[in-house]
Amino acid sequence: MSIIKRIVGERDAGQPIRRRYGTYLNGGEDVKPGWRVYGVYGTRRTAESVADKLRQQNGHRTHITEDRQGNHSVLVKEAALTDRDPMPFGNFKGKAMGEVPASYLDWLHGQPWLKDWPKVLAYIEENRTVLDKELEDRSREA
Repeated sequence: MSIIKRIVGERDAGQPIRRRYGTYLNGGEDVKPGWRVYGVYGTRRTAESVADKLRQQNGHRTHITEDRQGNHSVLVKEAALTDRDPMPFGNFKGKAMGEVPASYLDWLHGQPWLKDWPKVLAYIEENRTVLDKELEDRSREA
């Protein structure tokens, strides 16, 4: 049994693979934060068919990888947080992401454990320009 089949079989439904295992063992390739393994298939043709359905029906971004045993994995990009979504942890847990202070998000971005929260990391990286502007404006006011 390939290592990826074992990992996919053990993971909780919808949980990012990096959150439990740190790295995605598929030919040494890491899954970026915010991506998860949807399934493992024997042929590339089957994997491409599944990926096409996911793109057409749900609008998911997908990526196909191949492990050393020739199995093909379909990776799915998880939806990023929006300004209205609640902060999932910490001092501002439950507060809308758009209301969380830029200084706190900037501090979080420097924490090594934030990779365990791929949606929060993706939100910070997608909004980096706006957060930097907020920090700059705040430092001018002080």
